[in-house]
Amino acid sequence: MNVKYFLLALLLISPFFTCKKSSENQSTLGSTQAIVFLLKGSVTLKDASGKVIPVEPKVTRIASDHTIETSKSSYADILLSDASIIRVYQNTKLQIQSILAGNGADESKVVLTTGKLFLKTEGKINKERSIIVTTPTTVAGVRGTEFIIEETENQSTVLVGDGAVEGGSLNGEAKVVSAGQKLDVVDSNASVTSMSREELDSFKEESQSIASIVSDGKAEIQNILQNFQEEKAKILKTMEEKKSDNSKLIEDKKEENKVLINEQIDKNKDQMNSVKTGTSDKATEVKEGTASEKEKIQNNAKSEMEKLKSGFKDM
Repeated sequence: MNVKYFLLALLLISPFFTCKKSSENQSTLGSTQAIVFLLKGSVTLKDASGKVIPVEPKVTRIASDHTIETSKSSYADILLSDASIIRVYQNTKLQIQSILAGNGADESKVVLTTGKLFLKTEGKINKERSIIVTTPTTVAGVRGTEFIIEETENQSTVLVGDGAVEGGSLNGEAKVVSAGQKLDVVDSNASVTSMSREELDSFKEESQSIASIVSDGKAEIQNILQNFQEEKAKILKTMEEKKSDNSKLIEDKKEENKVLINEQIDKNKDQMNSVKTGTSDKATEVKEGTASEKEKIQNNAKSEMEKLKSGFKDM
């Protein structure tokens, strides 16, 4: 099988943040805001090092580089900070590469190694928001609010319930897939067909199931999102406080260094003055010693001359 990559871009908005004020509040959410909202059966969550993280609904946070694995007859519903829901079906392995939210364009990246996902949001499309899903077999760009993607050993299938898909195999021609249609990619071959009645009914049932979760848990979801906001605000406050403390520490250190430098300068001046004084005294001593020696030599010479003169007279 030719190894390819699947790129799935879904443009999203939050069903609970439709007014400008709410959007501004949402933009303060953190960069790793996702939580395990519901689960059934055996669900394993691991961090980047492979360490297993205990999973508890509405408590366990999901961050970048986390991996989710579900066993048979199990599933997990992941709540994103924009109130989107990702359902991770049984026998699925999903890696979270990044979860971004707020402050401009948002892009979350996940890798579906095997299994099945359903992602659902509500409301109008916001072109600045996207989720990128990669699998080993296909490439596609999805513009809509709900879709299913399934990856098996040698093929992938994308079912579109709302919006449109433009994609196909990595090396093939792009195809447009509308709501109610599906994209099948096997090796390098991509085809677009209408969903069967069974597939449409199954898709509708899954969509309603997840919609009921969002509706029934709206208050809890709002509380979780509010917690995201509060935690983000605390993080920002802590960062500002640390920044202020660091600035003060730097200024204090500068002042301390300035005092030490001035003290060292004064010490150096004292040492230089001491050296100058010692050199001057030594020069005076040398000068005085030289004069004394000179006088001594002159006296000796004079004495010798006197002796010589005296000897000449005696002759």
